[in-house]
Order: sequence, then C-alpha cells, then structure tokens
Amino acid sequence: MKRANFTECGLRYLSNPELSWIHGYNGTTRGIEQNFSRQITYQGCLDLCGAGIDYYPWATSSSTITTWLLPIVGMLLQAPFESNAFWRTMLAICRWVGSPMASLSYILWNIKVSGKCALMVDMAVPYEDAVPDRGSDFASIRDSFYILMTMNQFTMNPQASVRKESEGLLRIALFSKDLRLHNTTSSLKATRQKLAQELREGRKRGVVPVFISTMWFLFALAISIQSAFGLLGSNATAHDLALGFLLAWLPVLILGSIVDRNPVAAEDTRRRLNFLVDHVRRSLKDETIRLEYIQSFQDQPEARRMEEWVEKVYNKCDFMENFFVDFAGQGRIPYHYGAAHPILSDIEDCYIAERGRNWLDYEEEARTKLVLGKVDGLIWFDFRELWQILSSIIIVTWTVAGAFILSYFTPTVGLGCRSGGYLIFFCISLALLFLELLVWWASSPVYKHKLQRVEHKMKASFLTIHEYNSKEWTRRFFFIPVEFINTTWLIYIVLAQTFGSYRTCECVTSRWAGGGGYLDFTQSDVTNSPWVKYYWTSGTVLGSTTMGIGMIYIVAEWCLQSHLSTESYAAARRG
Repeated sequence: MKRANFTECGLRYLSNPELSWIHGYNGTTRGIEQNFSRQITYQGCLDLCGAGIDYYPWATSSSTITTWLLPIVGMLLQAPFESNAFWRTMLAICRWVGSPMASLSYILWNIKVSGKCALMVDMAVPYEDAVPDRGSDFASIRDSFYILMTMNQFTMNPQASVRKESEGLLRIALFSKDLRLHNTTSSLKATRQKLAQELREGRKRGVVPVFISTMWFLFALAISIQSAFGLLGSNATAHDLALGFLLAWLPVLILGSIVDRNPVAAEDTRRRLNFLVDHVRRSLKDETIRLEYIQSFQDQPEARRMEEWVEKVYNKCDFMENFFVDFAGQGRIPYHYGAAHPILSDIEDCYIAERGRNWLDYEEEARTKLVLGKVDGLIWFDFRELWQILSSIIIVTWTVAGAFILSYFTPTVGLGCRSGGYLIFFCISLALLFLELLVWWASSPVYKHKLQRVEHKMKASFLTIHEYNSKEWTRRFFFIPVEFINTTWLIYIVLAQTFGSYRTCECVTSRWAGGGGYLDFTQSDVTNSPWVKYYWTSGTVLGSTTMGIGMIYIVAEWCLQSHLSTESYAAARRG
C-alpha cells in the first residue's frame, strides 16, 4: 500500500479549487468553522491522499521515545516481579497492564490491611512514652503483626481457608506465647522473632529506584504539559500528552508496590510461614503440650471458652497442612482476599477498639483476647473494601478520561482511532473488574452449590483439567486471555502514537461516531481553535490531579507503615 503524505495532499487540495467542489465537506463541524474549500470528506481523503499511513519522521518518533516510551519502560521495570519466574512475570505484567482496575483494587486493599497492622502496633504503647526495647512484649507484638501482614500476601489451602478453626490456628501461632513447641527448646515468641527478622531481611529492596523512575515519569509529564501549552494548538504535542495521561495510573500502581512489597524469594517465604504454622499445629496435636497450654490460661476469665476453642482447633488440625499455597501479592492473582483482614477486624472489635491506645498494657489479657476473639472464619467480604474498588475505578477512569478529552477535542473533533482506542482499553478494564467481582461473588461458599452443575459439565468436557474449580476455569480460560488482549491493545496504542500509525484517512477524519468524517488541512497539524485551550486544560487538570492524589496517598501510607517492616529495630523505634 502506498504511503500517504498529508502535507503534499493538503497543498494539492488547497491550491486547486476544483477539488473542493468534488471532495469538499459540507456537513457540520465542531470547534472550527465550516469551510468546504479547506475541508475534505473521508472518501475524498482516500481518493486524493490514499489509504496508506503517513508515518512520523524519525525526529518526531525519537522525541516520543525519549519523552514517553523510555520512562514508561523504566517505570514498568520497577514493578514487583518475582525472581526466576519468567512465566509468572509475564502473567503479572498482563494482569497489571491489562486489568489495571482490578490490580489496583487488590493493591489498595492490601495497603489498607497493612496500614491497620501498623496502626495497631503503634497504638499498643502510650504515645508519650519511649518505645520499649527489643526484648519487650511490644517488640513481640510488632513481629506478630508483621508476620500476619506477610501471610496476607499468600493464598490459603482451600480445605483450611473455609474452616473457622484455621483462623484459630493462625491466632495461636501469631499471638500466643505460652504454647511450648514440639521437639525444640526455642519458645514460640523466639521463633516468631527469628521468623520476622528473616522476613524483613528477605523483603525486596529497591524503594529508591521506584521513586527515581516515578520522578522520571513525572518529569516527562511536565515536559509534555509545557510543550502542549507552549505550542498551543499543536496536535502532535497534545497527543503525546494524552499518551502520558492514558498511562498515568501506572505510577500509582507501581508506587503502591513499595507498601504492598513482595519478598525477594516468595517460595522461600511461603515455606517459612508454613513451617511456623505447621510447627504450632504439630505442637497442638501433642496431648501433653496441649494440656500444658490449656493450663497456662486457667486464671483468665474466659478460660473455659478458650479451652473449648483449643480443642476444636486440635480436632481440625489434619486439614491445615500446607496452609499457604501461592504468592498472590500486588493483585497478581484474582479473587485473593488474604488471611489478615478477618483477624484484624475481629481483634479490633473484641478488644483493641475498646482499650484504645496502650491496649497492650495488660499483656496477658490482651494475648488471650487476640487468640480467642469471636472467630468468624477467614473467608468473608467486608463492604469497606468497596472503597478500594471505587478508588481504583476513579484513578483509572479519570486519568484515561484526561487522555480522552485531549484527543477527542483536538481537531478533527470526534471519536477517532486515538480516543476510540482509549475508550476500548477503558471498557475492557472496567468489564474485567466487574466480571471478576461477579465470579468471585457467585463462587463464594454461599452460592457455591449453584455452580456445581456448571462445574460438572465443564469437567466432563475437559477431563484433562478436571481438577480446576470455577474460579480457576474463569481465570485460565477467560481472564488471562482477555488481559493479554488488553495489554496487547495498549502496547499497540503506544506504538501507533509513537510512530504515527494513526495518521491515516480513517483516523485523522475521526469517523468512529457522529461529528467527524472530514479533515481540515489547515487545522490538522496546528489548530487555532479558541476552544482547544479550555479542553486541554480540563483534561490536564483531571488527569494530573487524579494521579497526584493517588501518589500522595501511597507515599503517606509508606511513611506511616515503614516502622513495621524496617529491618533495624533501632530505626523502627525512631519511626
């Protein structure tokens, strides 16, 4: 196909009045004056200019590469990838890029959960007193909540996760200090302290590079804003700026990983967590140790209830082997809720909220309450999570909306390849989020029996993969392929904008919907429309403000929570 040249084509059209009588556009226009002598129809564009692509010159493409492509790649390289896991890394990229709303929902929820852990640790001691030393009960509680925060990043054994006794086992492993461990001289408190230190040492570093790549992205955005408004009306700079806002949710997502941080070796972390839980489980199965543990809280007011609960946990211990299964932090796996929030909500309601600051003052009573609680089970949904879902929708919607406004209202005004491409990416992302929530809701224990007939039919049709449940079916055969498609679509948008693949008659005439269908040769490169300033300003303010608020929230949470994960206890004491 012959390459188009809109500059040459425009000169021919404007210099030959006869062409305007043949191909001139006589319809309505938006944002610019109607003038058929300089405006050509879509069909006229095809006849006169050809159906090929008028690619950008290398100088323009290289400018976009240095301004946007490299900062985007640099930002993506700071994502929380797993080491030595190529395919899991590829799936994670498709997940984060192809379904940003869902990914951000999980990340924001994990940040909320870890923030509650950090807050409870902070409130364990008086505000005005000095922070206790390393061997104190406060330090032990700090370790317990950090381990719980780490556990929250892993999926649970399905047999264990649906049993209330599983929560009881985790509470004993995390908050009890009187249980003697089987076949070891080390106490449970010392074992937790050692594990917490190992987990902190194994926590992935690299916060500074994340901040640097974020600043690089912001610097590129600032340059694009200056270029767009410094050369007001230049279509190329406007579309470059729109490209930045299309991806303005990415810094928020990547920056969120400094709070919802992954370990260097996720599999090793999983084994360590399972070793702790399994060690406690085996200790409870030892009758002598179990009776000693029951005797240790006989002087507590709720000793009888505590004894009954320990026996219930013991009776279900056989179902709790290999408790944690897969790493699921940073929203890389759908339907992940984590073990932390049910435990945190319960201990907050049953003890910490009532006691307030310095709730650890009566340490023995506090540990009993933390171990006992109400125990509603590890699988349940808190409607407070809807705030995180809504926040993720707002972040992606408003940043993409900023890009959409810039491209849609830059002449030719109308829905075209750029604005239409942004809209497709947004709609797929939103649909993936809602469908994921729908499948999660439908496959919950309350509605699970309604899906059994569907699962049986699917298993009968595909015997080689009969072990998958409904969640795994939808993840493998719907969500992953669609996320890959949406990721590919976004990559195409970026490359098309970079190299000028959108410079075709189909795209420059903005004919995807009403209002377009023509090309004004005097406005196609630089427009003098007075409305452009207002539309560009509104799109820029919407996109940059949304991104800025999201990033400020992430950084604030990082500052508030860092004391919990800081490896040095002395540094953590200083905040």
